[in-house]
Amino acid sequence: VWRTISRLKPSVRWDGQYSSYEEALKAAGGSYADPKIIEKVADATRQVRDGRAVFERDSVLFDRPQYSWPMVSAVLHAALARSKWDQPLRVVDLGGALGTHYFQLRPFLSGVPLRWRVLEQQAFVELGNAEFADGSLEFIDAANLGAERPDLVICSSVLQYIDGVEKVLGQLIRLKPRAVFIDRTSVTRDGGDFWTVQSVPKSIYAAKYPCRIFSQPSLLRIMGNSYRLRADGECEREIFERFLLKYFWLVNNTSS
Repeated sequence: VWRTISRLKPSVRWDGQYSSYEEALKAAGGSYADPKIIEKVADATRQVRDGRAVFERDSVLFDRPQYSWPMVSAVLHAALARSKWDQPLRVVDLGGALGTHYFQLRPFLSGVPLRWRVLEQQAFVELGNAEFADGSLEFIDAANLGAERPDLVICSSVLQYIDGVEKVLGQLIRLKPRAVFIDRTSVTRDGGDFWTVQSVPKSIYAAKYPCRIFSQPSLLRIMGNSYRLRADGECEREIFERFLLKYFWLVNNTSS
């Protein structure tokens, strides 16, 4: 039934199975760093910032919010668990585009001082700091991550698109964040990791780029022994043949 419905309207597709990022990149002929993707995301974020749209995800605008309630719970828990209430809630948002999650979650954090840092590609960093930084929201690259311990690291719909994700996560884990929330991440229904090519329809932005489908054990293994899994589950309204979109909420073993 799902295959039939998918053929009736444009939708995101995943094709092929590859052993490496390089193989998938060659087959795709493009990556998430494509300038047309960045500009589409920028246009959508401007509309949300300026109050002309309610919600944006992956450059797609919505007339009603579509919250990830597990993410909301993780952020509120991090806010409540701050050791010093006179200090801001420190969030590192890996692959957070131009502040997607910041703008979505601000209503739940009214009155909470924030230091929300989006860790992104250089093009997003430059555009973000020029147009969207506001004192609480800032944009950084890996070279400027620093040594500040985050209360929470958010990784939403990003890990599967990073070549060498183990290195990136390793850099974040060395900061000993109190909690890590992984959301909308592709996990195989069975078998091991593989790479595929994700195709986005023209109605969103015409693009193809590599996408990794993790096995759950390999994904959690990257986090090492310093974190325990507090909760996990499937993301709502997402049905795919070969994989699931899942969330994982992990807490540092040394955190209270």
